[in-house]
Amino acid sequence: MHKLTRKALEQYEAALERLINNQPEVVPKGSAINPDTVALEAGKNRGALRRKEGFESLFSRIQKEANKRTAKSRNHLQASKDQIARLKQRVEELEAHNELMMRRYQSMLFQIFEYEQIIEQHGLKEKSNTV
Repeated sequence: MHKLTRKALEQYEAALERLINNQPEVVPKGSAINPDTVALEAGKNRGALRRKEGFESLFSRIQKEANKRTAKSRNHLQASKDQIARLKQRVEELEAHNELMMRRYQSMLFQIFEYEQIIEQHGLKEKSNTV
């Protein structure tokens, strides 16, 4: 491999490592892993990384890491959807429980009202000392 090609390959590999570790120096953190972002991170122009002899393993690694990140994103998305579903179900359960507690509270208020009426009817209510 030509000396310049080896140096470029090393720059691209270092850039890929920084992207994998989410510690880029040029592109924003969390950037997608693809040939363009690797090129940009290596200080090259977008599209500078082309499929040429000696770069096959680099392209293979880029594709492998991109697939990993996509799978992680999918898994994270599914986990988030599952959590949202669980939380929605919990909200429904709590709303039903709240409704039940409100009915019980109203029932108790009505019972208190009825007991107060009975006490009043039988003259058992103490007279208050209000002025």
